[in-house]
Amino acid sequence: MRQRLILIAVITMILLATAACGAAEPTPTPKPPPTSPPPAPPTATPLPTEPAAPLQMVAGEKAFNNYCGGCHSAGFDESRLIRYRSADTLFEFLRMHMPPGNPESLLEERHYDITAYLLAEAGLIESDLVVSADTAASIVLTEPGEPPKPEQVMAGEKAFGRYCGSCHGGGFSKSRIERFGTAEKLFGFLRMSMPPGNPEQVSEQGHYDIAAFMLAEHGLLESGEVVDSDTAAGITFGE
Repeated sequence: MRQRLILIAVITMILLATAACGAAEPTPTPKPPPTSPPPAPPTATPLPTEPAAPLQMVAGEKAFNNYCGGCHSAGFDESRLIRYRSADTLFEFLRMHMPPGNPESLLEERHYDITAYLLAEAGLIESDLVVSADTAASIVLTEPGEPPKPEQVMAGEKAFGRYCGSCHGGGFSKSRIERFGTAEKLFGFLRMSMPPGNPEQVSEQGHYDIAAFMLAEHGLLESGEVVDSDTAAGITFGE
């Protein structure tokens, strides 16, 4: 009986081994191919931006458009602005006469802003140069190579712009000035008549300075010559 059981066990083991040898190998599960990360979306190149305009330029342009643009929308060309010779003289003209009939409607600061804007637009100063009470007199608008004017002539130019510019922005012709014959007679005319209706608002020295400026503008004053009570009668010109 025992031998029979051993025999059955051996046969069973043989059958199991045979079945195992004939079975097909399991098919391996395919691995998915490696995937690369999606390309990053292209970044847009930022458009170049203009540098922010200096604050005084922005304020000056706004004030000019609001108070001056109605009559002077095209602005002023370089040749007209350069006649003032300095930012200070231009400022004084604007402060006294612009807007016409009501220059007090603008603060002094706005007149400086407009001065800076006009000069920068005409290419006479850099846009980042600030025009103020501290800097205006030193900003000279002379043409290249032109020598600086004598102090009296510069003072006369400033006074002329302040007291005479609203009526005589283009100055006086040489032939008209030559009619006076001497600086003393020109001074006497200015002292008695200019500005019309109120010549007393200009000091005696101011009228001498204006006379010197008018003569120098037309080459009727020698370089370095001063017009005053001692010299005016001896400064002659014309026919």
